[in-house]
Amino acid sequence: MRKIKFDARTLSEINVTPLVDVMLVLLIIFMISAPFLYQGITIKLPKATSQQVDVQKGKTVSIDKNGNIYFQGEKVSMEKLEERLIKIAGQIDPEPVFIRADAELMYGDVIELMDMIKKTGIVTIGMITEPKSKM
Repeated sequence: MRKIKFDARTLSEINVTPLVDVMLVLLIIFMISAPFLYQGITIKLPKATSQQVDVQKGKTVSIDKNGNIYFQGEKVSMEKLEERLIKIAGQIDPEPVFIRADAELMYGDVIELMDMIKKTGIVTIGMITEPKSKM
């Protein structure tokens, strides 16, 4: 009978090269795919010279030039938007709502949206614009 002798040193070493290869491939995949994850709404914002506001502290309602309404990037109807805003207004400290309206949109459509937001009980409404370029 023959005894097989194992070398404990070789069994305890971990080859990290495949792990590093997989991590680098995943990193490259995520770097390439990250811009495609957020499918933005194409809105040509009007330009203004006012100071910037931190829109991360509130909810965003967008309306494109065709009149489609988006709440936090998700397309919704006016009724569904009103339901969601009523829930926000019912909170103890309701978040502000920021409107991203296309520059080519009719003024009356923006006012109608603002009026509906005010009716839900939200008092802090902001308008998101692009900064004017200095020439």
